Amino acid sequence: MYNGKMETIYESEYMNLYDLQYREGGHYYCASRRNKDRMVALTPDEECGTMQPDAVSCFVVLNLSLIHTDAADD
Repeated sequence: MYNGKMETIYESEYMNLYDLQYREGGHYYCASRRNKDRMVALTPDEECGTMQPDAVSCFVVLNLSLIHTDAADD
């Protein structure tokens, strides 16, 4: 079960986008049809096996320290 910081980035009738910060500078971005309080990441492990599948679900891990914005490096 996830114990970090979770922020809603986008909400609509069809999809929600959440930022799950698992450590300083480390983020998972999760698209889901579920409301924030019904996210699989917040559900105890024993309940996850009985949950209905989510039709929209993806995760992206960004390491922002690897992104260079200095034009001199090009």
